[in-house]
Amino acid sequence: MNLFKRFTQVVARNSNGKAIVYAKNLEFVSYRRLLHLTENCSKFLISRNCKKGDVIAVFHNKSTEAYATMLACIRLGLIYTNLDDQSPWGRLEKILDNSNPTLIIVFNNDNQNIKELKNKYNDRVVQADGIKLNESSVQDSKLPSIDIVEQHDPAYIMYTSGSTGTPKGAVITNQNLLVFIDWALENFNIKQEDRLTNLNPMYFDNSVFDFYLAFFSGATLVPFLREEVKKPKRLLHLINKSKCTIWFSVPSLLVYLTSTKSFDDDSLMFVRKILFGGEGFPKKILLKMFRRFSSRIEFENVYGPTECTCICSSYKISEKDFEDMQELPPLGVIPNHF
Repeated sequence: MNLFKRFTQVVARNSNGKAIVYAKNLEFVSYRRLLHLTENCSKFLISRNCKKGDVIAVFHNKSTEAYATMLACIRLGLIYTNLDDQSPWGRLEKILDNSNPTLIIVFNNDNQNIKELKNKYNDRVVQADGIKLNESSVQDSKLPSIDIVEQHDPAYIMYTSGSTGTPKGAVITNQNLLVFIDWALENFNIKQEDRLTNLNPMYFDNSVFDFYLAFFSGATLVPFLREEVKKPKRLLHLINKSKCTIWFSVPSLLVYLTSTKSFDDDSLMFVRKILFGGEGFPKKILLKMFRRFSSRIEFENVYGPTECTCICSSYKISEKDFEDMQELPPLGVIPNHF
């Protein structure tokens, strides 16, 4: 079993299901359509002489084509790395020199670093409007068997700042992700009917939860752009409009929404679970949220280093966790057999 074979099984079970829903206009992409775009994108990558084991750098804008590019990399055994188009050029240059990508795909045409990218990496840079999936050179490309990818093959590189401030790349394999998916689907009881928020930037490791637990369960991913996340009332309106059921973000976003008094009793109407992780959540603010929403929403504190995909532990918040207001919420529980 590899990741893409797992994805094709999901598509076979739920081909007409909604893989992606865009909250602004409720436009959706079916699993059948997402698979078709993924196959075409795979042909494009082969037409550019990309080979198993090559790195593909992606400036991701949360478009359907950008998600399909990630899936195409998984299908071909290419290693994707998602990058921040607003990072300083010096940081990006270190990442690109370290990963040495075969292609650098830019989905955001107002990328502030496009001039530097083209000056240094020249013919490796492909802008999104340059990916013409219907050209004969793409359509004639032969796709390899999905069995060429093995469990030990890398799927992606996630770059963090590292303790020294120098970007550090964590390489995650198909097997790492298959284990993570199985654990998380069971632990958080994610079903095909769920709609997962994609609030997290795609270059940030929390996005691994959003992408893999939606597309590899048959659930729906609801992407939110940077400018949408910055507008509290608008964001909460879109969360309701798109009927999101599972929220995952850093605590600071929830703190921001609370401090701006954006929540009311009608907020998060369809959400059944709020997951937060990546930093500490001040208990006074968490208590405000808990008292407002805990009658219908579960709160879970999650934790995990980038090197283990995304998260590896979780803890359900309860009333007793507020008896001591000095400590942060626990990160997990100790199994009974320890």
